Amino acid sequence: MDADKLVALKANVKNMNFISLADIKMFFNVNDKEAQELLDKLIQSGLVSSYPMDGVHFQVKH
Repeated sequence: MDADKLVALKANVKNMNFISLADIKMFFNVNDKEAQELLDKLIQSGLVSSYPMDGVHFQVKH
């Protein structure tokens, strides 16, 4: 996982209400594994909820 991508994601996720793995893959052009790692880091840092609201989208905590 690229630390620069994580920093950029943390900065941008604050402007969003929801995020999904597909969003992360699209924004950063990463594969499934790296997208999951980035999402896990967001969850661990408390920026997003740990469970998806609809099975796909995770709510961003403001």
